Amino acid sequence: FIFGIKCNIGAETIASFFSLIKINHYAGLSASSINRIEERIRDILTQYEDYLQPQLEKLAKLKDLIAGADETFFDRFMVLLFMDLPSGFLFHEKLSEDRTFETWERKTKAAIKQFNSFLCLVSDRAKALLKLGKHNSCTNVADLFHFLMKPVRAFKFSFARKLKTLNKETRQLTAELNSITQEADTQRISAQLESLNQTRLVLQQGQATYRGILSDISITAHPFSLHLEKQNAQQVSTQLTASVVALQNVLTDCAIDDKKDVTGKMRKQIPSIAALTELWWQQVDTDVALLEASSQLRVAVTDYLLPAMYFKLQIKKAKAKKSLRNIYQKAYNEALQKLMAHSLASELNAEPWQTWAIKTCQKYQRTTSAIEGRNGLLAGFNLCARGMTETQLKAQTIIHNYWIQREDGTTAVERCFNFKPEINLFEFILQNIKELPMKRYRNKSPKLPCFQ
Repeated sequence: FIFGIKCNIGAETIASFFSLIKINHYAGLSASSINRIEERIRDILTQYEDYLQPQLEKLAKLKDLIAGADETFFDRFMVLLFMDLPSGFLFHEKLSEDRTFETWERKTKAAIKQFNSFLCLVSDRAKALLKLGKHNSCTNVADLFHFLMKPVRAFKFSFARKLKTLNKETRQLTAELNSITQEADTQRISAQLESLNQTRLVLQQGQATYRGILSDISITAHPFSLHLEKQNAQQVSTQLTASVVALQNVLTDCAIDDKKDVTGKMRKQIPSIAALTELWWQQVDTDVALLEASSQLRVAVTDYLLPAMYFKLQIKKAKAKKSLRNIYQKAYNEALQKLMAHSLASELNAEPWQTWAIKTCQKYQRTTSAIEGRNGLLAGFNLCARGMTETQLKAQTIIHNYWIQREDGTTAVERCFNFKPEINLFEFILQNIKELPMKRYRNKSPKLPCFQ
């Protein structure tokens, strides 16, 4: 289960390992036997999913769907992924020959119909996915990850390329300056070197500004500012537009040609990024209005509890980048200090309010990073197994949904449906797997007398 199916290690390798630790002395574990056992386990995995499906369909009617969709390409096939972003539960992860709207609609229709409502679809704004969101009357949200990757892909080498050219020209002019004796030539080359130094300074400053703009975009797209003030869609849109304008000015100053109109495309996506903030605040206002609490407590929940819980979650998400993590840590410390100083701090720190706040903050899904991470994992499986069949991929999906746990010890099905199965996946396998094949004992041939 762990090595053969979850990690996609070949049966021959597993058989060799069993031989080394002498397990094959007690059971028939040749490569062909291991393949048959793996096929049986994959069948049991499907049975486990079918066993839980009726219960999950009932629970889905009480839940709103916040989904992400994307496709990933391999050498000989393509995989379409449709995921509940807050929980990471995969509703669709299958091989596909195309990524048209008709295909997306056909393969996601059953999952979408199970839910109370389809709130939003976060995507890279491919035409088929935009049409899918419109078809289901949900909010189309532009993925911030792809939004940031547009300038990165277009300009990541532009600054370095120009600086490399400048350094080469500087070395050539310096060598020429050292070899000439005429004063007129010396003055000319010195002026050229001074011009190159000025251009280099502009490029270095532009490169630093470019990186700062990308960071500013990342910390802008939140429902709260770093000063813990509420942000609406218009405020987010205005700040993002200012960042794109600043990026365009940097490119102009550094004489970098925006051939593919990347900044223009970014401008067009800003309203759909800001739409998430408006949708989230609408959901928060609706939920808070239904809470059985005083008006003072409701205000405290939105103004003090939510900012603290939100930036606490952002710290965990920013593990890979220390500078970003420090920014969120500072905002969280300030929010926590204000929360603890509030007169209703004891009530706000109660477990029911904390749980509600965390779940509410998890609904603000501005990227499809979970899907991108899944794509990377599938790439590793594909490389390890030298390809992937539909059956193997389905087993990986079931393991992801019902077996893999996050740091808090919860699986995707628990987070998505607030439901813990009575029997976990591995116990279900043990209950339904057949006994291992016995070792084959061969009859020893009689010893023949030696002929003299």
